This record gives sequence, C-alpha cells and structure tokens, in this order.
Amino acid sequence: MNVVEVCRSQRPKHLENVITSRRFIFEALQKADVVLIVGHKEDTCLMDPVLPHDMETCTAVEELLQQMMDLG
Repeated sequence: MNVVEVCRSQRPKHLENVITSRRFIFEALQKADVVLIVGHKEDTCLMDPVLPHDMETCTAVEELLQQMMDLG
C-alpha cells in the first residue's frame, strides 16, 4: 500500500461524518470560485434562499458536497 492509498482511506467518505459546518465549507468553496452563492450572506441557506431551512439541513447542499467528496 502506498502513501496516497493510506491518506485517502483516512478521509471521511460520507458528509455525515464531517464535523465542519456545511456553511463554512460552502463559503470556502465560493471564495475559491468552485461554487456560486445564490443568496445573500445573511440568508440562512446560501444555495436555496427562498426555502425555510439552513445550510445544515439543505438537501441540495448535502448532495453537492457529497458528490464533491465522492469525486475526491
């Protein structure tokens, strides 16, 4: 087993195992120009601002971040 395989196996494979807030991750991805923020900074959900939920419970954010994790 090489070093790359060892490092990859130690990363979380599911978003539910990540302890960092989804909002923090999403804002960092936006700063890196990886994702586009649809809402305003004061909105509870930056991806789906019209629905009454926050970033931690947004299924669209969950699906996007999980897909990104799956791609590595």
